[in-house]
Amino acid sequence: MSPDAQEREAQVVHAIERWHRPAELAEFAFDGHGFGDSDSGFGVIYASDLDEYEVARQPIPAGFVEVYGFWGVAKGGFEFVIEEREYLRILARTLRTKGLLTEASTVESLIR
Repeated sequence: MSPDAQEREAQVVHAIERWHRPAELAEFAFDGHGFGDSDSGFGVIYASDLDEYEVARQPIPAGFVEVYGFWGVAKGGFEFVIEEREYLRILARTLRTKGLLTEASTVESLIR
C-alpha cells in the first residue's frame, strides 16, 4: 500500500469513527447513503445524496463515494473519491474491530 493509499485509508477510518452511532453506518451503506457529522465536519457522500443545488459541483462518478474531513478542501480539510467497494471494505473492517459483527457482515455482503 503506497503512503497515499495508507493516508487515505486512515482518513476514511477517521471519518467512520467520527460517527457517534457506528452500527447505523451498515444500514446507510445498505441503502446507498452516506453520512455527515456536522460537529466535526467528517463524512461520506454517495452521488445519490446530492440535491439539486449540489449537482453543479464536481460530480461523484458511478461506483465511487466522496470522503471528506474538516469540512472539505474549501475549509482547509480533505476530500477525495474512492471506489465504493474500497469504502465498504474499510467500513466492514472498522465495524468488525468495534465488535459489530452483524453489521460488518451486512456491509461485506454489499461488496461486489
